[in-house]
Amino acid sequence: MNNMRATKIFLFILVVIALLALICLFFPADGVKLFGTTLRFPSLEKIMKHEEKFDIDGFLSDEQRRQDSIAQMLSDSTDYYMVLLNDSATRFYLPDDDYTFFDAMFATMDSAQQQRRTVRVLHYGDSQIEMDHITGRLRTALQTQFGGGGPGLLPLNGFTPVTAAQVWANGSYQKLSSFGDSTVSRSSGNYGPMMQCHRINGSVSAGIKPSAQHTADSLVKLFDHARVLFNNRGGSFDASLSVPSMGYNVSHHTDAEGVQHFDWQLDSCADKISLRYNGSADFYGIMVDYGHGVAVDNIPMRGCSGHQFKGVNADLLAAAYSQMDIALIILQFGGNSVPYIRGEKALQRYCDELGEQIEHIRSCCRNATILFIGPSDMTSTGEGSWQTYSFLPRFVEGLRQMANQHGAAYWSIYDAMGGWNSMKSWVSSGYAGKDYMHFTQKGADIMGDRLAAALMLQYEYYKFRQRH
Repeated sequence: MNNMRATKIFLFILVVIALLALICLFFPADGVKLFGTTLRFPSLEKIMKHEEKFDIDGFLSDEQRRQDSIAQMLSDSTDYYMVLLNDSATRFYLPDDDYTFFDAMFATMDSAQQQRRTVRVLHYGDSQIEMDHITGRLRTALQTQFGGGGPGLLPLNGFTPVTAAQVWANGSYQKLSSFGDSTVSRSSGNYGPMMQCHRINGSVSAGIKPSAQHTADSLVKLFDHARVLFNNRGGSFDASLSVPSMGYNVSHHTDAEGVQHFDWQLDSCADKISLRYNGSADFYGIMVDYGHGVAVDNIPMRGCSGHQFKGVNADLLAAAYSQMDIALIILQFGGNSVPYIRGEKALQRYCDELGEQIEHIRSCCRNATILFIGPSDMTSTGEGSWQTYSFLPRFVEGLRQMANQHGAAYWSIYDAMGGWNSMKSWVSSGYAGKDYMHFTQKGADIMGDRLAAALMLQYEYYKFRQRH
């Protein structure tokens, strides 16, 4: 009796498997639309195919072992750098394969302390860089090498969370932005270098304290210099900065119109600075730095695809940039467009528009080196399981070609994290969120370190060529 029952159960399971196999075999690849919803079923090939899990920790450690092995074989030689610079998941793609591409930037950074300058790196990006993600680790590496400190360029009050420092403001002001949904007020091109501004009409009090984030580097918590960048729209504008613990209180005043700045230099690091503004001006940001060297500014633009720069008045943007001593501009975009770019025509339109944005930025800041960073691996459940968007590899290649054609270097997060379907392992390892799109703090730190290491390898090769 029991054997007969077991046989029936076994036969039933076989019939169910056979029926499911038939459904897999004949179910339309594009799915079936039912009541406005598309029903999909995985193909038989996809079910039968065994997908090996991507080992993210092994990928990262194997690459380091490979680099160490190459260093032992080739030592400090041209061949050593050529192998690493051309055959690595974290390589830079340079216009015309010009290995001198970063030389002018490195020369500027090298001499910054001696010349008592603070040269800036502006890191623009979408929500992937919010909360100082990636930027923070790059800042630490550059300031460790070239000097400097502080959180960099800060808004009057954050449109999105600001973690490089604690900022707050109260009073009579209006937020204006070139990006965001229809509830955000616009300003006809007058936004400044953060692609946003705060329009002060009357009196505003504000404050800045060192970052409270436990992950923040010690250098970012230091500041002894502040520079307010603004556009005086008429009449007088006043600004005062005070540090109660130092007994410091200095005010500035202007009746001149146009883009300009106020400076405050402290004798030592401040534990908190208080500011007061009065008048009618568009507040573009405050640069909060320490010493001389390199400052790295985190400028997140949530929801953007990189098309907002041409919306800023070129004369105003150039005037603002000229007061910032910029060495490098990083543009990190593309992720928000990945789900919608599915063919060559759409890719070409997107890349053409991005190329125009790069040219607009270059026309406003001709001495800056420009680096474009492409999107991460991104997955969706459109085909029944979490899979990389099918057009993403071509999308990444199109962005690389576009950047190089417009004189910008290109760095691929997609490749640096492992490529096709690597995002699933980043999520399961706790390095990316459950949206299969954004890095967690741990993942952002890893990616920031990989970007910094790639850039410092370029610097090492620059110094090698200087020696030889």
